[in-house]
Amino acid sequence: RTDQGPFLPNVLIGTIGESCIVPALRLTLAVVQNGHEELRGEVVRSGMLIPLGDILQNALSSGDRYTFSAALAIFRFCGPYATVGLVDSGSFASLKNAIRTMSCVLAISENANDPNEKRTNILNSLKLESLETMEALSSNDSLQSSISNDALPALAELLNSEKEEVVCFALKTIQKLISIPSSAAAVANTGIVASLIQLLQGNIAENVQEVAFDVLHTVALSKSGDLNIIVRLLSCGTVEAIATLLGSATASLHVTEIGLDILLLVMTLSDPSVTSSLHPSAKEGMLQQLRDAFVGQDQFVRALAATMLGAEKTRIVDNTLIPLSDNGNRYPFSPLYGHPLPVNETRSVGAVGHQYKAIQILFKLSSLMCCETREHHK
Repeated sequence: RTDQGPFLPNVLIGTIGESCIVPALRLTLAVVQNGHEELRGEVVRSGMLIPLGDILQNALSSGDRYTFSAALAIFRFCGPYATVGLVDSGSFASLKNAIRTMSCVLAISENANDPNEKRTNILNSLKLESLETMEALSSNDSLQSSISNDALPALAELLNSEKEEVVCFALKTIQKLISIPSSAAAVANTGIVASLIQLLQGNIAENVQEVAFDVLHTVALSKSGDLNIIVRLLSCGTVEAIATLLGSATASLHVTEIGLDILLLVMTLSDPSVTSSLHPSAKEGMLQQLRDAFVGQDQFVRALAATMLGAEKTRIVDNTLIPLSDNGNRYPFSPLYGHPLPVNETRSVGAVGHQYKAIQILFKLSSLMCCETREHHK
Protein backbone atom coordinates (compact mmCIF):
# COMPACT_ATOMS: atom_id res chain seq x y z
CA ARG A 1 0.00 0.00 0.00
CA THR A 2 1.45 3.36 -1.04
CA ASP A 3 0.00 5.23 1.94
CA GLN A 4 2.30 3.28 4.28
CA GLY A 5 5.49 4.75 2.79
CA PRO A 6 8.50 2.93 1.31
CA PHE A 7 8.35 -0.84 1.67
CA LEU A 8 11.83 -1.81 2.94
CA PRO A 9 12.05 0.80 5.75
CA ASN A 10 8.69 -0.46 7.02
CA VAL A 11 9.95 -4.04 6.94
CA LEU A 12 13.05 -3.07 8.94
CA ILE A 13 10.96 -1.62 11.76
CA GLY A 14 9.03 -4.91 11.97
CA THR A 15 5.77 -3.77 10.39
CA ILE A 16 5.15 -7.18 8.82
CA GLY A 17 7.00 -9.26 11.41
CA GLU A 18 10.48 -9.55 12.87
CA SER A 19 11.25 -12.63 10.78
CA CYS A 20 11.42 -10.40 7.70
CA ILE A 21 14.05 -8.02 9.08
CA VAL A 22 17.12 -10.09 8.17
CA PRO A 23 15.88 -10.89 4.61
CA ALA A 24 15.16 -7.16 4.16
CA LEU A 25 18.72 -6.38 5.28
CA ARG A 26 20.10 -8.89 2.78
CA LEU A 27 18.06 -7.36 -0.04
CA THR A 28 19.01 -3.80 0.90
CA LEU A 29 22.69 -4.71 1.14
CA ALA A 30 22.61 -6.37 -2.30
CA VAL A 31 20.94 -3.27 -3.77
CA VAL A 32 23.40 -0.72 -2.34
CA GLN A 33 26.47 -2.91 -2.85
CA ASN A 34 25.81 -3.50 -6.54
CA GLY A 35 23.92 -0.31 -7.35
CA HIS A 36 25.23 3.01 -8.59
CA GLU A 37 25.77 6.14 -6.50
CA GLU A 38 22.41 7.71 -7.39
CA LEU A 39 20.63 4.59 -6.19
CA ARG A 40 22.44 4.76 -2.85
CA GLY A 41 21.29 8.34 -2.48
CA GLU A 42 17.71 7.26 -3.18
CA VAL A 43 17.98 4.56 -0.51
CA VAL A 44 19.08 7.19 2.01
CA ARG A 45 16.22 9.52 1.07
CA SER A 46 13.72 6.68 1.44
CA GLY A 47 14.36 6.65 5.19
CA MET A 48 16.08 3.27 5.11
CA LEU A 49 18.78 4.41 7.56
CA ILE A 50 16.32 5.52 10.26
CA PRO A 51 15.73 2.09 11.86
CA LEU A 52 19.23 0.87 11.03
CA GLY A 53 20.97 2.58 13.96
CA ASP A 54 18.86 0.71 16.52
CA ILE A 55 19.25 -2.55 14.58
CA LEU A 56 23.05 -2.12 14.69
CA GLN A 57 23.07 -1.43 18.42
CA ASN A 58 20.73 -4.32 19.24
CA ALA A 59 22.76 -6.71 17.08
CA LEU A 60 25.93 -5.79 18.96
CA SER A 61 24.22 -6.29 22.34
CA SER A 62 22.77 -9.67 21.35
CA GLY A 63 25.89 -10.90 19.57
CA ASP A 64 24.12 -11.19 16.21
CA ARG A 65 27.24 -11.13 14.04
CA TYR A 66 25.57 -11.23 10.63
CA THR A 67 23.00 -8.51 11.34
CA PHE A 68 25.71 -6.26 12.78
CA SER A 69 27.95 -6.68 9.73
CA ALA A 70 25.09 -6.21 7.26
CA ALA A 71 23.90 -3.03 8.98
CA LEU A 72 27.47 -1.69 9.05
CA ALA A 73 27.89 -2.38 5.34
CA ILE A 74 24.67 -0.51 4.48
CA PHE A 75 25.87 2.47 6.53
CA ARG A 76 29.23 2.25 4.76
CA PHE A 77 27.71 2.34 1.28
CA CYS A 78 24.93 4.85 1.96
CA GLY A 79 26.22 7.14 4.75
CA PRO A 80 28.44 9.27 2.49
CA TYR A 81 25.34 10.24 0.46
CA ALA A 82 23.34 11.62 3.39
CA THR A 83 23.16 15.32 2.53
CA VAL A 84 21.87 18.05 4.84
CA GLY A 85 18.63 19.49 3.46
CA LEU A 86 17.86 16.45 1.34
CA VAL A 87 17.66 13.87 4.12
CA ASP A 88 15.37 14.00 7.15
CA SER A 89 16.78 14.47 10.64
CA GLY A 90 15.90 10.88 11.56
CA SER A 91 18.51 9.54 9.13
CA PHE A 92 21.20 11.75 10.62
CA ALA A 93 20.18 10.76 14.14
CA SER A 94 20.55 7.10 13.11
CA LEU A 95 23.95 7.76 11.53
CA LYS A 96 25.16 9.49 14.70
CA ASN A 97 23.84 6.59 16.76
CA ALA A 98 25.80 4.21 14.53
CA ILE A 99 28.95 6.30 15.00
CA ARG A 100 28.57 6.03 18.79
CA THR A 101 28.07 2.26 18.52
CA MET A 102 31.17 1.86 16.32
CA SER A 103 33.16 4.06 18.69
CA CYS A 104 32.28 1.70 21.54
CA VAL A 105 33.52 -1.24 19.48
CA LEU A 106 36.79 0.53 18.66
CA ALA A 107 37.34 1.39 22.33
CA ILE A 108 37.11 -2.24 23.50
CA SER A 109 40.54 -3.23 24.75
CA GLU A 110 42.09 -6.40 23.39
CA ASN A 111 43.40 -8.98 25.83
CA ALA A 112 46.52 -10.51 24.35
CA ASN A 113 46.35 -13.31 26.91
CA ASP A 114 42.75 -14.27 26.16
CA PRO A 115 42.74 -18.07 25.64
CA ASN A 116 39.59 -17.83 23.53
CA GLU A 117 41.10 -17.27 20.08
CA LYS A 118 37.71 -17.27 18.38
CA ARG A 119 36.49 -14.39 20.55
CA THR A 120 39.65 -12.41 19.80
CA ASN A 121 39.27 -12.95 16.07
CA ILE A 122 35.63 -11.84 16.16
CA LEU A 123 36.56 -8.66 18.03
CA ASN A 124 39.33 -7.92 15.52
CA SER A 125 36.90 -8.41 12.64
CA LEU A 126 34.29 -6.15 14.24
CA LYS A 127 36.89 -3.44 14.79
CA LEU A 128 38.13 -3.66 11.22
CA GLU A 129 34.60 -3.46 9.80
CA SER A 130 33.80 -0.53 12.10
CA LEU A 131 36.98 1.25 11.04
CA GLU A 132 36.24 0.72 7.36
CA THR A 133 32.73 2.14 7.85
CA MET A 134 34.01 5.05 9.95
CA GLU A 135 36.53 5.93 7.25
CA ALA A 136 33.76 5.93 4.62
CA LEU A 137 31.47 8.11 6.77
CA SER A 138 34.29 10.58 7.45
CA SER A 139 34.08 11.66 3.80
CA ASN A 140 30.68 13.19 4.65
CA ASP A 141 31.33 16.71 5.96
CA SER A 142 28.05 16.64 7.91
CA LEU A 143 29.26 13.71 10.03
CA GLN A 144 32.86 14.74 10.71
CA SER A 145 32.13 16.61 13.93
CA SER A 146 30.20 13.61 15.33
CA ILE A 147 33.07 11.26 14.48
CA SER A 148 35.56 13.68 15.99
CA ASN A 149 33.57 13.98 19.23
CA ASP A 150 32.83 10.28 19.69
CA ALA A 151 35.60 8.31 18.01
CA LEU A 152 38.75 10.42 18.05
CA PRO A 153 40.34 9.01 21.24
CA ALA A 154 39.79 5.43 20.06
CA LEU A 155 41.13 6.22 16.58
CA ALA A 156 44.27 7.78 18.08
CA GLU A 157 44.79 4.71 20.26
CA LEU A 158 44.51 2.39 17.25
CA LEU A 159 47.59 4.00 15.70
CA ASN A 160 49.55 1.85 18.14
CA SER A 161 48.09 -1.34 16.65
CA GLU A 162 50.44 -3.92 15.18
CA LYS A 163 48.01 -4.50 12.29
CA GLU A 164 48.90 -2.27 9.33
CA GLU A 165 45.37 -2.41 7.89
CA VAL A 166 43.93 -1.11 11.16
CA VAL A 167 46.50 1.68 11.31
CA CYS A 168 45.81 2.63 7.69
CA PHE A 169 42.04 2.98 8.19
CA ALA A 170 42.53 4.93 11.44
CA LEU A 171 45.02 7.29 9.77
CA LYS A 172 42.81 7.94 6.74
CA THR A 173 39.85 8.72 8.98
CA ILE A 174 41.88 11.12 11.13
CA GLN A 175 43.28 12.71 7.96
CA LYS A 176 39.75 13.63 6.86
CA LEU A 177 38.72 14.83 10.31
CA ILE A 178 41.58 17.29 10.68
CA SER A 179 40.37 19.27 7.68
CA ILE A 180 38.17 20.96 10.31
CA PRO A 181 40.32 23.41 12.35
CA SER A 182 38.58 22.55 15.63
CA SER A 183 39.13 18.83 14.99
CA ALA A 184 42.80 19.42 14.19
CA ALA A 185 43.20 21.15 17.55
CA ALA A 186 41.36 18.30 19.27
CA VAL A 187 43.62 15.74 17.59
CA ALA A 188 46.68 17.62 18.85
CA ASN A 189 45.44 17.15 22.41
CA THR A 190 44.96 13.37 22.17
CA GLY A 191 48.65 12.48 22.45
CA ILE A 192 48.60 11.50 18.80
CA VAL A 193 51.98 13.13 18.10
CA ALA A 194 53.87 10.44 20.04
CA SER A 195 51.93 7.69 18.25
CA LEU A 196 52.66 9.19 14.84
CA ILE A 197 56.38 9.52 15.56
CA GLN A 198 56.54 5.94 16.81
CA LEU A 199 54.74 4.90 13.62
CA LEU A 200 57.15 6.81 11.39
CA GLN A 201 60.13 5.22 13.12
CA GLY A 202 58.81 1.76 12.31
CA ASN A 203 58.84 -0.22 9.10
CA ILE A 204 55.64 0.86 7.33
CA ALA A 205 54.48 1.02 3.72
CA GLU A 206 55.20 4.22 1.80
CA ASN A 207 51.51 5.09 1.35
CA VAL A 208 50.90 4.73 5.09
CA GLN A 209 54.01 6.80 5.78
CA GLU A 210 52.72 9.65 3.60
CA VAL A 211 49.33 9.72 5.33
CA ALA A 212 51.05 9.71 8.75
CA PHE A 213 53.22 12.64 7.68
CA ASP A 214 50.18 14.51 6.36
CA VAL A 215 48.39 14.09 9.68
CA LEU A 216 51.45 15.16 11.69
CA HIS A 217 51.96 18.16 9.38
CA THR A 218 48.35 19.34 9.72
CA VAL A 219 48.29 18.84 13.49
CA ALA A 220 51.58 20.69 13.93
CA LEU A 221 50.68 23.66 11.74
CA SER A 222 47.13 23.92 13.13
CA LYS A 223 48.69 25.15 16.39
CA SER A 224 51.92 26.59 15.00
CA GLY A 225 51.80 29.51 17.42
CA ASP A 226 51.36 27.25 20.43
CA LEU A 227 54.65 26.74 22.28
CA ASN A 228 53.25 23.61 23.94
CA ILE A 229 52.73 21.75 20.67
CA ILE A 230 56.22 22.74 19.47
CA VAL A 231 57.76 21.44 22.70
CA ARG A 232 55.69 18.26 22.38
CA LEU A 233 56.99 17.73 18.85
CA LEU A 234 60.56 18.09 20.10
CA SER A 235 60.14 15.83 23.15
CA CYS A 236 58.47 13.06 21.13
CA GLY A 237 61.49 12.63 18.86
CA THR A 238 60.03 14.41 15.82
CA VAL A 239 63.37 15.92 14.81
CA GLU A 240 65.23 12.62 14.99
CA ALA A 241 62.53 10.73 13.05
CA ILE A 242 62.28 13.27 10.22
CA ALA A 243 66.02 13.94 9.95
CA THR A 244 66.78 10.22 9.83
CA LEU A 245 64.18 9.63 7.11
CA LEU A 246 65.17 12.59 4.94
CA GLY A 247 68.85 11.81 5.38
CA SER A 248 68.33 8.25 4.18
CA ALA A 249 67.38 9.50 0.68
CA THR A 250 64.33 7.21 0.62
CA ALA A 251 61.66 9.84 1.29
CA SER A 252 59.32 10.94 -1.49
CA LEU A 253 59.14 14.55 -2.65
CA HIS A 254 55.85 15.04 -0.77
CA VAL A 255 57.22 13.65 2.50
CA THR A 256 60.38 15.75 2.09
CA GLU A 257 58.41 18.97 1.68
CA ILE A 258 56.15 18.50 4.69
CA GLY A 259 59.03 17.10 6.75
CA LEU A 260 60.99 20.32 6.20
CA ASP A 261 57.90 22.35 7.17
CA ILE A 262 57.67 20.51 10.50
CA LEU A 263 61.39 20.90 11.19
CA LEU A 264 61.18 24.63 10.51
CA LEU A 265 58.31 24.84 13.00
CA VAL A 266 60.28 23.01 15.70
CA MET A 267 63.34 25.18 15.04
CA THR A 268 61.37 28.31 15.91
CA LEU A 269 62.39 27.37 19.46
CA SER A 270 65.71 29.02 18.62
CA ASP A 271 63.85 32.29 17.98
CA PRO A 272 64.04 34.49 21.14
CA SER A 273 60.57 35.94 20.46
CA VAL A 274 59.00 32.47 20.66
CA THR A 275 60.57 31.53 24.00
CA SER A 276 60.60 35.01 25.58
CA SER A 277 58.05 33.95 28.22
CA LEU A 278 60.25 31.13 29.51
CA HIS A 279 62.72 31.24 32.39
CA PRO A 280 66.31 31.40 31.05
CA SER A 281 67.14 27.96 32.45
CA ALA A 282 64.05 26.39 30.83
CA LYS A 283 64.84 28.11 27.55
CA GLU A 284 68.43 26.85 27.52
CA GLY A 285 67.22 23.37 28.40
CA MET A 286 65.00 23.29 25.34
CA LEU A 287 67.72 24.68 23.11
CA GLN A 288 70.11 22.00 24.34
CA GLN A 289 67.44 19.37 23.67
CA LEU A 290 67.09 20.77 20.15
CA ARG A 291 70.87 20.59 19.63
CA ASP A 292 70.97 17.04 20.93
CA ALA A 293 68.20 16.03 18.51
CA PHE A 294 70.48 16.78 15.56
CA VAL A 295 73.50 14.97 16.99
CA GLY A 296 74.34 12.02 14.79
CA GLN A 297 72.29 13.30 11.84
CA ASP A 298 75.34 13.68 9.60
CA GLN A 299 73.59 12.37 6.49
CA PHE A 300 70.75 14.83 6.88
CA VAL A 301 73.12 17.77 7.34
CA ARG A 302 75.06 16.70 4.23
CA ALA A 303 71.78 16.47 2.30
CA LEU A 304 70.93 20.03 3.39
CA ALA A 305 74.34 21.24 2.17
CA ALA A 306 73.95 19.38 -1.11
CA THR A 307 70.48 20.89 -1.55
CA MET A 308 71.88 24.37 -0.99
CA LEU A 309 74.60 23.79 -3.60
CA GLY A 310 72.07 22.26 -5.97
CA ALA A 311 69.84 25.33 -5.69
CA GLU A 312 72.67 27.39 -7.20
CA LYS A 313 72.85 25.14 -10.25
CA THR A 314 69.52 26.13 -11.81
CA ARG A 315 68.31 28.21 -14.71
CA ILE A 316 64.91 29.66 -15.59
CA VAL A 317 63.00 28.10 -18.49
CA ASP A 318 59.39 29.13 -19.10
CA ASN A 319 59.09 30.47 -15.57
CA THR A 320 60.28 27.13 -14.17
CA LEU A 321 63.47 26.27 -12.26
CA ILE A 322 65.47 23.65 -14.18
CA PRO A 323 68.61 22.02 -12.65
CA LEU A 324 71.81 22.42 -14.66
CA SER A 325 74.36 19.71 -15.26
CA ASP A 326 78.11 20.13 -15.03
CA ASN A 327 79.77 18.27 -17.92
CA GLY A 328 77.09 15.63 -17.67
CA ASN A 329 77.39 15.45 -13.89
CA ARG A 330 74.24 16.94 -12.47
CA TYR A 331 75.55 16.92 -8.91
CA PRO A 332 79.36 17.35 -8.99
CA PHE A 333 79.40 17.83 -5.21
CA SER A 334 77.93 14.36 -4.58
CA PRO A 335 81.26 12.67 -3.66
CA LEU A 336 81.54 15.04 -0.68
CA TYR A 337 77.94 15.66 0.39
CA GLY A 338 75.91 12.95 -1.29
CA HIS A 339 72.74 13.66 -3.25
CA PRO A 340 70.49 16.60 -2.38
CA LEU A 341 66.90 16.26 -1.23
CA PRO A 342 64.35 15.47 -4.00
CA VAL A 343 63.74 18.40 -6.37
CA ASN A 344 60.37 19.57 -7.65
CA GLU A 345 61.41 20.55 -11.16
CA THR A 346 58.00 21.92 -12.10
CA ARG A 347 57.71 24.44 -9.29
CA SER A 348 57.26 28.00 -10.54
CA VAL A 349 59.96 30.57 -9.87
CA GLY A 350 57.75 32.62 -7.57
CA ALA A 351 57.01 29.71 -5.25
CA VAL A 352 59.02 29.13 -2.09
CA GLY A 353 60.46 25.68 -2.76
CA HIS A 354 61.72 23.20 -0.25
CA GLN A 355 65.27 23.93 -1.44
CA TYR A 356 65.04 27.30 0.29
CA LYS A 357 63.44 25.75 3.36
CA ALA A 358 66.38 23.36 3.52
CA ILE A 359 68.77 26.32 3.34
CA GLN A 360 66.86 28.03 6.17
CA ILE A 361 67.18 24.93 8.33
CA LEU A 362 70.91 24.63 7.54
CA PHE A 363 71.64 28.20 8.62
CA LYS A 364 69.38 28.00 11.69
CA LEU A 365 71.11 24.79 12.68
CA SER A 366 74.55 26.33 12.18
CA SER A 367 73.57 29.30 14.35
CA LEU A 368 72.08 27.02 16.99
CA MET A 369 75.20 24.86 17.23
CA CYS A 370 77.47 27.89 17.54
CA CYS A 371 75.35 29.52 20.25
CA GLU A 372 76.35 28.96 23.89
CA THR A 373 75.02 30.66 26.94
CA ARG A 374 77.41 32.24 29.38
CA GLU A 375 76.54 29.65 32.03
CA HIS A 376 77.23 26.81 29.57
CA HIS A 377 80.55 28.41 28.59
CA LYS A 378 81.64 28.46 32.24
